Amino acid sequence: MLKFICLGIGLFVVQNTLAQAPLTLREAIETALSSNLDIRLARNEAQIAKNNAQPGAAGMLPTVQATLDPSLSRNNIRQEFINGNTLVNPNAGQQSLNANLLLNWTLFDGTAMFTNFKRLNKFEEMGALEARAAIEQVMSDVMLAYYETRQSLTQLAAAEKNLELSRERMQLVASRSALGSASGQELLQARVDFNADQSLLLRQQQNLLQAKIRLNQLLNRGADTDWIPVDSFPPMPIMDLANLRKQAVENNTWLELAALQTEIAGLDARLSRNAMLPRVELVSGYHINRLQSEAGFLASNQNRGLDLGLRAGITVFDGGRLNRARKNADLMQANAMLLEEREKQAMDALLLSTYVAYENNRKLVQMEAENVLVAQQNVSIAREAYRLGSISALALREAQQQLLVAESRWMDAQFASTLHYTTLERLSGQLLR
Repeated sequence: MLKFICLGIGLFVVQNTLAQAPLTLREAIETALSSNLDIRLARNEAQIAKNNAQPGAAGMLPTVQATLDPSLSRNNIRQEFINGNTLVNPNAGQQSLNANLLLNWTLFDGTAMFTNFKRLNKFEEMGALEARAAIEQVMSDVMLAYYETRQSLTQLAAAEKNLELSRERMQLVASRSALGSASGQELLQARVDFNADQSLLLRQQQNLLQAKIRLNQLLNRGADTDWIPVDSFPPMPIMDLANLRKQAVENNTWLELAALQTEIAGLDARLSRNAMLPRVELVSGYHINRLQSEAGFLASNQNRGLDLGLRAGITVFDGGRLNRARKNADLMQANAMLLEEREKQAMDALLLSTYVAYENNRKLVQMEAENVLVAQQNVSIAREAYRLGSISALALREAQQQLLVAESRWMDAQFASTLHYTTLERLSGQLLR
């Protein structure tokens, strides 16, 4: 059954390889910037905040409202007067028209309109920053998914080489067993090791497929879209911790967002004080009233005119609501300042720990690369020695496993150094530069 499974997956991989489209990291990033759903959502939210940052939304402009109320009625009228006269007017009509143009303009509200306008502008800045944060996150995720695919592809190649070595060993043991120079137990052990390496190959194929699916999701394309990475792991440069910290303080998106939230909290506190001041409004209107009647004392009545006035008010007592709101706004401003400080501490701690991990893995890449070369030479020697019968199958298997482990550690170090490098670039605000 396992042979049929391996054969099926092998045919699937061969067929897909023919359809694989090469993909560079730059192409992946460009596709994500134009198609990723999270980025598109963030850009729409930023546009909404920009649309809201208008003087009218802050209450700085007047409101003008027009109303028109025409009506028509017909009634059967019978009126009896004190002097004995009677007036009968069947189906008497009456028409009326009321038209109004009303203007309301807040002239003074304790400067709340100006504070609110500043607040809306801050929300516009926040929308732009949140869009930038979304782009940084998606770019980071795309880079990691791309290099994870590269790592899985290299590990798959190592598993295939390992399987080929196990197949060669099993064939050699089978030949020796047929000649009587190898025991049945040795042949069975060779088959067990070969099956284990087949299982490892299947897992590596699954890991590669899952890595490709993750990137396809980030690029907003079909999950079954097949592709092959063109770029290999880039060389990792030496980075200066002091410079990274300086750049993070100046350019980190999340620090800028925390500072902006502190400013908004300060404006909210100011608004809570503005609500305690008087409010003055200009009220004006132009009215047209017209009435025509076929019954009654007046056949027609019409008036039109302009109204102009001021309306002023101040809250004298509201059960302490405004005072309570002011105190809470002050506390929220203090909390925003504390959160900003906590964000700075968390960012610096993450930056330092990421830097240490980056430097360690950068050194490990070189060390593990050397270990892979040594392990490859060791396998080559053990392979020939086993063929000549000078070492046991266990010694060959151990050399084989050591090579596989060395290659895995080398790829893990490459991926980890790339992961930490990307994180440092994002924390220091350099990822989009």
